[in-house]
Amino acid sequence: MHEISSRYCIKTESYERNENYPNSEGIEFVSDFFTGKIFMYFGFMKYLEIEFIVIQTGSDHTVIQDDLSVKALGGFIDKFLSERIIELKQLS
Repeated sequence: MHEISSRYCIKTESYERNENYPNSEGIEFVSDFFTGKIFMYFGFMKYLEIEFIVIQTGSDHTVIQDDLSVKALGGFIDKFLSERIIELKQLS
């Protein structure tokens, strides 16, 4: 579990696979300090979208990455969230 989830109370909503995105997974999260989503699609193309907005400053970080391997996915998301937690720590 990433440090971000242990430091902040987060309400989450998961995206489920459906007929339009049969190989998709994702999560949307909201707290008093930030909001964001992580969406992954692994069909005929590989696609990752991460969005993170810090409410207090209006800071908006969005990353769209194509052709990311499953092996590299965890490290990519962890790096992105680690950079955001540094930003949140500076606000507190």
